[in-house]
Amino acid sequence: MTLASLALYGEWISKTARVFFIACALLLPQLSHASAVVNSSQCQTQANKQNPFMLVLQRGENIHQAILQCVTQAKLDNAAIRGIGAIENPTLAYFDLKKKQYLNQKFYGIYELLALNGDVSLDKGHKMLHLHTVIGTRKFTTLGGHLMDGSIGVTGEIMITPLTGQAVRSLNTATGLNLIDTKNLTNHPQAGIK
Repeated sequence: MTLASLALYGEWISKTARVFFIACALLLPQLSHASAVVNSSQCQTQANKQNPFMLVLQRGENIHQAILQCVTQAKLDNAAIRGIGAIENPTLAYFDLKKKQYLNQKFYGIYELLALNGDVSLDKGHKMLHLHTVIGTRKFTTLGGHLMDGSIGVTGEIMITPLTGQAVRSLNTATGLNLIDTKNLTNHPQAGIK
């Protein structure tokens, strides 16, 4: 091995180590609070538990369907959601308050799922998933908005944190949206778990 090739190899190792340590810094706080790591077919193991857990999604799984199926199997009505990974063909939306409607745009291809944040609550007795996201492009720019649809592009690491309160949505006439009704919140230990 020549001195030049050793220098290149050392530079590659240094960059790889930096990426590894950054990834660890981002994931370890999430994993340290997770009581379990499950895939889509194992969510029932989290039924009636109040501990946060990580749902690992595989390429091609629809994000909304997989999270809703998981929280249903885990018997959760209310939960906080956050995640990272890669997303394919996402549809993002912006809510136009004047028109009281979402403006949707589909983006084709695979994007970095830099941030996925949201919640699960009840809307007319049914579980509703409300997600916002920031995605990264191959040109190192970002796009963001309400996540209407999308599938996993490579992997998805989704933290699901059960909430003890009971959040129920009702129609907000000012916006035309079903928002969490802050007048009827309940916050007791078993409220969000069935």
